[in-house]
Amino acid sequence: MPRLRNSLFPLLRAASPLPSPIHRRACRLLSTSTAITPAPFSLEDYLVASCGLAPTQAREVSKKAFHELSRAHRRPSDELSSSRINSASNPDAILALLSGVGLSRDDIAVVVSADPLILRASVKNIAPRLLALRDRLVATISRNSKDRVAAKLEFYKRILGVSESEVSTAVSKMPNILRFSDEILLRKIKFLVSEAAMEPRYIVERPVLLALSLEKRLLPRHYVIKVLQEKGLLDMSFYSVVALGEDTFKSKFIDRHKDSVPGLADTYAAARAGIMPSRI
Repeated sequence: MPRLRNSLFPLLRAASPLPSPIHRRACRLLSTSTAITPAPFSLEDYLVASCGLAPTQAREVSKKAFHELSRAHRRPSDELSSSRINSASNPDAILALLSGVGLSRDDIAVVVSADPLILRASVKNIAPRLLALRDRLVATISRNSKDRVAAKLEFYKRILGVSESEVSTAVSKMPNILRFSDEILLRKIKFLVSEAAMEPRYIVERPVLLALSLEKRLLPRHYVIKVLQEKGLLDMSFYSVVALGEDTFKSKFIDRHKDSVPGLADTYAAARAGIMPSRI
């Protein structure tokens, strides 16, 4: 991942002790967070919510972090709490620094997976950790990326029953679909096939379907489509509807029918919040 490698060099400069806008922002984050009593810190949850790791990956990285802490403090890992990760500095400040020099969410996930204890580094001493990471990290990314891509391509071929060339074409259209966990993809594919009545080949020809959120986009809009179709107010394909931007969708299918289908806006909002109504 050349972009990640290139981003590490300005990051090393940004992490020097000299004042910079990035440092000032990070320090503000640190000072603000220490003024408020934080909720109990869960490293595993933080890795999922803030670093973009899948739950299973977060669990493994969390174990790795506590193992490294255990070695450093010469204490059994079960005697260490998640607060030890959060004790030296605010992890949000480290993420702000990494993001501030151009690292994407995926790049940050790679960095944190390789060195989870970087989250407890202070802004001033992050540079030595990155220097130690730099060469090992780029080599690891290169090696693991090939293996992950090959495994993901095989997954799509097996689950969707399509050819390698069809999968390759789908990935070229939407590279983002390579980063989702098998668990998330299985749920999306099951929904698209069972509930939205799509053929596997139709899905792979429209890979954006696999990149959309199941909870925030596919399920709520499918519910709205069914309601409008039952009332004879809609004659469009599921794909055409879910591909629309949020504002356009709400204007065309929620606001336009607010009088003919009272309560549709509220039930759509509830569906996006994870509360699926049985019927309006």
